Amino acid sequence: MQQPVEKSTSVEKSPVEKSPSVEAEEEMPDLNDPELAVAATKIQSTFRGHKARKQITEKQIKPQHSTKEVFSNCSDFSDTSFNFSLLSAIVVYQNSFHALFAEAFVDFKSIFKMVRSKIVSVEVVKDKGPFRRALNVFGRTLCYVLKHVFLILLAFFILCLTHGFFLLSPTLTLEQPRAYTGVLKPNNYLLKEKQLFFTDTNSTVLRFDWANDDMIASLSSRKVVRLPSNGEVHTLYDPCADDTEEEAKICGFPLGLRVRDRIVYVVDSYLGLFQINLADDKFEFLSKPQESKFFNDLAVFGNKIYFTSTTSSYHQEQYDHNFLELECTGKLFSYDIEEKTTVEILSDLCSPIGIEVSTDEKCLIIAEFAKAQLTKYNIASGQTRVFISNLPGFPDSVRRAKSRNTGYWVTFPYTRSPGIKNFDILYRFPFIRKLLKWMDDYLISLDEFHQTVGSPYGLVVHITETGLVNTSHHDPSGTISYLSQAAEYNDKLYLGAYSHQHIVVPIPK
Repeated sequence: MQQPVEKSTSVEKSPVEKSPSVEAEEEMPDLNDPELAVAATKIQSTFRGHKARKQITEKQIKPQHSTKEVFSNCSDFSDTSFNFSLLSAIVVYQNSFHALFAEAFVDFKSIFKMVRSKIVSVEVVKDKGPFRRALNVFGRTLCYVLKHVFLILLAFFILCLTHGFFLLSPTLTLEQPRAYTGVLKPNNYLLKEKQLFFTDTNSTVLRFDWANDDMIASLSSRKVVRLPSNGEVHTLYDPCADDTEEEAKICGFPLGLRVRDRIVYVVDSYLGLFQINLADDKFEFLSKPQESKFFNDLAVFGNKIYFTSTTSSYHQEQYDHNFLELECTGKLFSYDIEEKTTVEILSDLCSPIGIEVSTDEKCLIIAEFAKAQLTKYNIASGQTRVFISNLPGFPDSVRRAKSRNTGYWVTFPYTRSPGIKNFDILYRFPFIRKLLKWMDDYLISLDEFHQTVGSPYGLVVHITETGLVNTSHHDPSGTISYLSQAAEYNDKLYLGAYSHQHIVVPIPK
């Protein structure tokens, strides 16, 4: 029996065909959907961040990772427009600000990093806040300012070095020093047959004169003493118990002296003019012009005492300042012994030190230290003229050459010779004088500077009545140097100095 075939009860369902209008509606997104706007914002901001990072990679910007290089790049940079994606995105996507900020911040940092790398080559690993960025800009600005300030100061320094503007004016000029040839040819005469006359190791003889066979001398220890031929020292005047500059301002510092009729006339650098009677060692004050501060040397003629004031601005302990400024405030005074009056007869002298009455007793010979010259003053007419200029050194004392009955002995603490190693450099470069004046107070004295740019040199010259150098006596080794006076007595030439004991040498015939 044939089994009946069982028919399947499942029915195959055919797909439902959709209408074109429904299909188009499903493919078109809803533009007002907030989620769609957020997604679009993220995609767009990510793309711009990717683009900025790609530009950085292509330019191979390698920022430094050390805050020490804040001032490393001071070069000028071109203006860079800050394309802040944060601001542009706010305008385009006003409805999605909060969602946009998180993604746009990455873009902002990337663009700012690129711009900052062009301004200053600095990248801070941890701190990238506004303070660090402001510090970078400040460093670039400061470096720019310092560069131009340095150039201005350099130009100002060169100007001062060559002309001394605003510092010191070169009020004096000197001729080129004469060469040590002919009568100035170096020799060793000062070292021949020398002998020490005064051997006190605590002081040196500065100025001296004779009373019979006894030498009357002013010492660097601020004393006036009598030095008999037997060698016994007798103190005539000792105003200072302490050898300090402050004490000297109070008690004085005797320098130039002359002996006439058993009276010693002394000029004190601080106190002025006074006298000592050798009969009883009595001291008597004579004169001190108030307008001067540094009295130096004197000469006696008739009933007049002529004495010099080196400067009206500085005391003796600051004389270096007067010389460095090349200040011509020196004066010449005359004191009438009978009438006891003081008269100023010359002014505007350039550091006058030594003074002597001429051989014919009609003129005064004045040593102007700063000008390296001797000036002749006519006592009767009051006129002055240059006696000899461009001396081989800066003159200190002037004394008659008695053995020759003509001419004068002149000593030089500092010598001049061709070349740069002498004090003439201070005349050409006022800025160096200004600097040395400051150093004289704190670091180095004028004597130490002279030993630096030059060397100690002993020199004494004889000058004729016509103003010519006749003979010269040298010590190139500097053993006998910084001479303060040369004077004759009994056919011997006695030398005083600022740096060593008193010596005596025979006078050449």
